[in-house]
Amino acid sequence: MPKILLTTLILLYSFSVFSQGGIKNFIDQNYMEVSGAAEKEIIPDRIYLHIRIDEKNNNGAKSIEKQEEMMLERLKTEGIDVDSDLSVISFSSTYIRFFFKKDDVKKAKEYELLLHSSEKLAPVFAALDELEIASASIAKLDHSQMALFKKETQILAVKVAKNKALNYAEALNEHIGKTLFIQELNTGINTDFTQTNVLNEVVLTKTKYSGATSRYQNIPLQKIRLSANVLARFAIQ
Repeated sequence: MPKILLTTLILLYSFSVFSQGGIKNFIDQNYMEVSGAAEKEIIPDRIYLHIRIDEKNNNGAKSIEKQEEMMLERLKTEGIDVDSDLSVISFSSTYIRFFFKKDDVKKAKEYELLLHSSEKLAPVFAALDELEIASASIAKLDHSQMALFKKETQILAVKVAKNKALNYAEALNEHIGKTLFIQELNTGINTDFTQTNVLNEVVLTKTKYSGATSRYQNIPLQKIRLSANVLARFAIQ
C-alpha cells in the first residue's frame, strides 16, 4: 500500500476515535446566552490642572521667573507639595522684532499640577487668579485605585449576567449549569472631560475678578464613570 494512502487512513481512523470519545463542544449543548452590564461612579483623588504663565498677557510687567517664584510660594502656602506634584511640561520663547523699537522675546511656560483632593480646587484656583496667572484649567481626572475599581465593575457585570440567566431558567423550569463562555464586550472609563462639563465657568483667564476666593467656593466636579459589558453562556440542565 502506498505510504501516502496509509498515512491518510491512519489520520481518518484517529479522527473517528476522537469523535466517538464523547467529547462535546459547548455549541452542541443546551445553553443560554445572556449579557450583563454594570456601572460605577467614583470620586477622583487625582486632579490634574494645566497651568500657563507668560509674559505676553501681562505685557512683560513680570518676568516668567518672577511669576514662577510667586506661584510656587503661593502654592506652598496652600499645602501643595510643589516638588512632587508640580512639573513643567512646556517652555517656549518667541522672538519679536518691533520697528523703531528694540527687539523683544516673549516667554511662556506650562505646568501640570496634581491635586489629591477636590477640596484643594477652590483655594488653588483663587490663588492663581489673584496672582493673575495667564490661564489654568482641569486637564484630567483619575483615581489612585482605578485598576481595583475597574475589576470590581467587571465582576459586577458578570454577576448581573449570571442573575439574569438564573431568572430566565426559573421562568422556564430549567436549571443553570456550569459557565461555558464569557466574553468581555466593552470596559470603559469615561475620562473625556472638557472645560465645559467638568466646571461651570471655572477656567482662569487674564481677567480681573472681584472676590476671587468666593468665586471658587463651590466647584461642581464630575465623578469618573466606569462601565463594563459582558456576554456569557451557561449550560442548561
